Amino acid sequence: MYLAALGNIIEAQLRLDSVHLFLVPLFHANSWIFPYSVTAISATHVMIRKVDYDLIWDVLRRENVTHLNGAPTIMIQIVHHPQAVKLPKPIMCTVAGSAPTATLIARMNDLNMDVCHVYGLTETYGPTTKAYHQPGWDSLSLDDRAMQLSRQGDRL
Repeated sequence: MYLAALGNIIEAQLRLDSVHLFLVPLFHANSWIFPYSVTAISATHVMIRKVDYDLIWDVLRRENVTHLNGAPTIMIQIVHHPQAVKLPKPIMCTVAGSAPTATLIARMNDLNMDVCHVYGLTETYGPTTKAYHQPGWDSLSLDDRAMQLSRQGDRL
């Protein structure tokens, strides 16, 4: 768990000034290593007691959130909420549980949410597979780039 937490600091690009908003229960693979990582780097934890989309948008704006995690079902509700606006600075959003659609990724990007799509098992200390941004993707349209980010891994 110690090594997973340290690796997660690097993978999630956590820094001292990071602010992580916890949306999913801490026993989920997409969340449970983050309390250790955020603490290890001395960043800020922001926790809410339930998934409340009005509160989420209030916290996103008020607390200068830099990181959050959620399943596509949660992210869909966030990006289509009436309060959804383009955020002033990027937020790293780790999405797991099922594959996000290219449409969801494109909408998240419109709101200044950078998507990190991962796959993993709770039993293996969280996310273990990630689709990394490739150099040639910058020249792709937003829809084509989102399509690439919605996959896991790369074909050889």
